[in-house]
Amino acid sequence: MENLVTELKGKWNVLKGKAQQKWAEVNENDFDENEDKDSFIDKMDRKTDGARENIEEWYDRQIERSENWRLKLKGEWNELKGRAQQKWADLSEDDLDNDQNEYDRDSFIDKVVAKTNETKEDVENWFDKQFNKK
Repeated sequence: MENLVTELKGKWNVLKGKAQQKWAEVNENDFDENEDKDSFIDKMDRKTDGARENIEEWYDRQIERSENWRLKLKGEWNELKGRAQQKWADLSEDDLDNDQNEYDRDSFIDKVVAKTNETKEDVENWFDKQFNKK
């Protein structure tokens, strides 16, 4: 899971780099992961020499790619939760949910340890093995 999260963050950094290569006027401060599409496109349109349609097309492609990664990450995480519930029958869906940081390894491990009789080391080893199987 950590590898997938790291890879997703790496993809975001690659995309930022590609935008900076494509539009020389763009710099690191122009990127906000929480910015909505229209705000981003308006800002990029002002910073570059127009070409709004090109910016919008580029943005849509990048978002589609990142959404594919998010879905993959979510699928991997849900698969992990299912495997944990198979291994430890006492775990419920609610036990494994974490609204604060959905894909947090340490929080997940702490929750499993709290609900089972497993040691933290055993749960960490199990967690890490789940991602080395693929």
